Amino acid sequence: MATFSFRRLRPELPDEDPRELGAAERRLRRILTSIQKDLVEGGTARVRQILSGPRALYRVEVERTDLAYLRITVMGADALEMLLEQTPEDTIRERFIFRTPS
Repeated sequence: MATFSFRRLRPELPDEDPRELGAAERRLRRILTSIQKDLVEGGTARVRQILSGPRALYRVEVERTDLAYLRITVMGADALEMLLEQTPEDTIRERFIFRTPS
């Protein structure tokens, strides 16, 4: 299984000690790692912007047909950018579907 690294939300904190991370950042890392794991194992992600303005929000639907599983996660632009930066380019091309707002 592929190993993923993450861009720091708070770069002033050291990478070595996970106890120094805030609860929100640890949770974000677990969510993004889980989404990436689902994609590596054959899932598909549909991404759609659901709110624009000063705080854009995105709906990310991860579907695993082999498990009859659909997961919906709402995230901000920073989290989506982090997900895309940390996901291999070929996975993005093969497994992501980007939809325009209606």
